[in-house]
Amino acid sequence: NSSNSTPYSSVQLIQAMPYGSLEKKEPFEGVRALMDAYVHGGQLPGAFGAVIKKGQTNPVFIYNSGWGNAHDPKLHGAYGEKALYRFFSMTKPIVSTVAMMFIEDGKLSLEDPVSKYISAFKEMKVLNDDGTLREAKTPMLIKHILSHTSGLQYSFFGSATLNKYYEEQELSGITPLFAHTSEEMCARIAKVPLAFEPGTHFQYGVSTDVVGRVLEVIAKEPLSKILKTKILTPLGMEDTMFHVPKELVPRVRELWYFKPGFIGDTVPFPGEEKATERGLGAPTPLESGGGGLFSTGADYLKFMRFLLDGGEYLGKRLLSEKMFDIMTKTNALPKADLFSSTRPDGYPRVKGAAYNYMGSFTVDPTVVPGSKRSAKGEFGWGGYASTYFQVDRQKGLAYVFLTQLMPSSALPIRNQFKYMVHECFDSMEARSGEARSSSQPPSSGTTTIAE
Repeated sequence: NSSNSTPYSSVQLIQAMPYGSLEKKEPFEGVRALMDAYVHGGQLPGAFGAVIKKGQTNPVFIYNSGWGNAHDPKLHGAYGEKALYRFFSMTKPIVSTVAMMFIEDGKLSLEDPVSKYISAFKEMKVLNDDGTLREAKTPMLIKHILSHTSGLQYSFFGSATLNKYYEEQELSGITPLFAHTSEEMCARIAKVPLAFEPGTHFQYGVSTDVVGRVLEVIAKEPLSKILKTKILTPLGMEDTMFHVPKELVPRVRELWYFKPGFIGDTVPFPGEEKATERGLGAPTPLESGGGGLFSTGADYLKFMRFLLDGGEYLGKRLLSEKMFDIMTKTNALPKADLFSSTRPDGYPRVKGAAYNYMGSFTVDPTVVPGSKRSAKGEFGWGGYASTYFQVDRQKGLAYVFLTQLMPSSALPIRNQFKYMVHECFDSMEARSGEARSSSQPPSSGTTTIAE
């Protein structure tokens, strides 16, 4: 942050900037202006953004600006697309995709009980509204942990009563989660009562960490090796990892957090000096399937290309069309959307969006946040440090936004980014269509009326 930044300057600028009113010097000038407003206004320490289009090898838009570095301020963003980010919950779609590959290979089933692989989950308790416990009537199934309808949660969401159980098992917050191996973590999770009967509600939480452990049990390998074999190597994602070796630590973006009242409202994250606790320079005991990956913009674009092409990458199919559709088009919630499926004390309660087996997707574009530019079936997810991606296969469009600002709810940048990407993409496609029309040879006297 520059010392002469004015608090809220970028927010004021963004609020004063009417969508669609910009004179665009390039197709995505509106996206660039939006991100510049946040970065140069001091609201974000830096950002990376990219847009890809089906059928085109290179991104149609890339943005990279800002950044010093926790370990060498002189670097100032020199790594571009190769800079490493904490992807937190954007780990989940990758792990869930590999789980679907296991299902396709016949090694796993959506209807399998979790206890088939982790016996500690065989006899679970459910927390009643009055604070008492009862025996769970419904077994927790693989489909429940893939869709966050398992009754598990994060300690910072949901009821305060239930959170105390997570604290007792040293599962409260982020850092304590990484103090345990996946086996130890699941043993502790199984001692915590469920928020509800599996399959009856949605609650975001540690479910995907349990998915990761199930994969380890089946493969008899650490999650890092499973991911490398099944998806990272086939996609050429060489810079995606749970543990960043010491020589690559300078490429890791500094983590910031939102603190209203400070110049620019963002300050360095106070836990940065404890870097080794989160996989920087030295391994952590846990390879978290729910939030442990570091990756780059360049690498995640490869994963998004795989999603945009429906389970195929550079002509090689990694997941069948049928399984891909099950993963991305199934509404795995007990009710129509996240709002109706999530209890009042739960998270996230979003109208018009449902959850499939890898992330959220739009079921009603008229009411979902950012609805003016949402398309039915568009899917994606985000991360705790304000990262975000979406895939719209109907338009042949996918986009990613990366920064390192906690928490993800601090700024409205993700919905604004989504809106502006769609607006600029639609404008680009319209102009491309006009250009193609004007380049057609004149007709031979026959008049065609367009309906």
